[in-house]
Amino acid sequence: MNDGVIRVVIALVLAGVLFARGRAQRERPLQQRAHELAAAAMLAAAGYNMAVLGGAELVAVIAATLGGALFLGALVMLVLSLRAGERRDASAQVQSMADEFRNREKS
Repeated sequence: MNDGVIRVVIALVLAGVLFARGRAQRERPLQQRAHELAAAAMLAAAGYNMAVLGGAELVAVIAATLGGALFLGALVMLVLSLRAGERRDASAQVQSMADEFRNREKS
């Protein structure tokens, strides 16, 4: 199989995984949007790879630019999600697990 085809398949699989993770984040809207934008960026990456395989340079440039913009949007949404405290429950869980581990180590 051609390397370009493998890159397209991997980008499509990652887009599907990111989209599914986004749909699972119903109670965290900013994080859901971040996952959806990242999935769209992966679709743009797949489009870029397909354009390169097909020799369409202009389409490849457009897909790469769109993918980069979507990726930056995903990063912004992720930062906004963290600042809004959408992951506080996870950090509290990690903190309690760390405290439990420390208490077990002392015993």
